[in-house]
Amino acid sequence: MGSQPRIIERIHPSYDKICKRAGQMDANAIIGVRCQTQGYLQGVLEVLCYGTAVLVAPL
Repeated sequence: MGSQPRIIERIHPSYDKICKRAGQMDANAIIGVRCQTQGYLQGVLEVLCYGTAVLVAPL
């Protein structure tokens, strides 16, 4: 559990990037968001976040 807060800190920049990209596409939501991490070496962490940008409108 000691490394979990550090992993979450690393995910935030990737999540921010997909939110920014969705905004550039005029989307106002992202569905099916997945964030995956993989450690390679001590101190190196790969983060992958993806989802589907959508435009949500009231019915």
